[in-house]
Amino acid sequence: MRTTVRALSAAPTVLRAAWHDAQLCCAAFDEVVLPLVAAETPKGPERDRLGAALRAWSAKGGHMVAACCRAAGRRFTGEHAAVSALGCAFARLYDDLLDEPGRTGFAERAGRLFAGRPWTPRDPLEALAGALFSTLEQRLGRPPGDVLYTALATVHRYQCRSARQAAPDVTLAELEEITYGKGGATMVVLFALARPGMTAAEAAAVAELGAALQLCDDHHDRARDAMLGIATLPGTGACGRAELRARLAAAEAGLANLYGSRPARRLLDEAHVFLLLSEIGRAASGLRRPAPVTAPTRPLVALLRRGPAAVVTASGGSR
Repeated sequence: MRTTVRALSAAPTVLRAAWHDAQLCCAAFDEVVLPLVAAETPKGPERDRLGAALRAWSAKGGHMVAACCRAAGRRFTGEHAAVSALGCAFARLYDDLLDEPGRTGFAERAGRLFAGRPWTPRDPLEALAGALFSTLEQRLGRPPGDVLYTALATVHRYQCRSARQAAPDVTLAELEEITYGKGGATMVVLFALARPGMTAAEAAAVAELGAALQLCDDHHDRARDAMLGIATLPGTGACGRAELRARLAAAEAGLANLYGSRPARRLLDEAHVFLLLSEIGRAASGLRRPAPVTAPTRPLVALLRRGPAAVVTASGGSR
């Protein structure tokens, strides 16, 4: 409750910044991502759906990258927006491909891609994922040992292990390792898009924030996850509101040691609002008619609206 009140009180300031971020991110998406979508996928409604999904997540994820820049005292530039659009579009497509029922072997193929080994995409969607990733690599121009690639490999490892969350014999120790590992590494990837040469101390503080936000997200989704048979720490009762507040406070303290107390508080406020908007978007998506599959034209719509699924299942439904 306290975090929700804090998010609401910070919302006006955060949303003003988010509006500016969304404009930059959507312009960058149209410039660097849409041409790849057009080159790798056939024209039609499914391409429009794909563009809408990737654009929405590029705006949302890009806002968090911009928040990282603000915390570190850096301006969020057009180049930051471009690499954010590429990275966030890739992340959304990768996640949907990994979870798509009936798509076999993608985890192994993606692992080869991340390791810089030869790989063969199975279809246009996988070809697009490869094009997004290789374009991001070229644009960043970083060595293979950069913290971004290390964190990305960690995300992939825990994403593959997250299938255990649907197993009836999953243990609390496994849930803790998957939750903290996946959430922490995901946030490091986002921050590293705009922070070349991130230090180990900064990566550790950012990972603590990511783990706390993953717990918050799982707390918001506990009813849905229970319905789907997915075990999470909040869903099992192993992490309640008091534990969430403690994790968030610890994350804020760690960030304050790096950036100062005011930038750290602002970063937490931006993260709270981001999660709150995501929760509202999930709830609202079940109350309205399906949105058109064409990509949204207004940046703030892309930021606030829950985008469609990037991948449509063989039965014709989106996940």
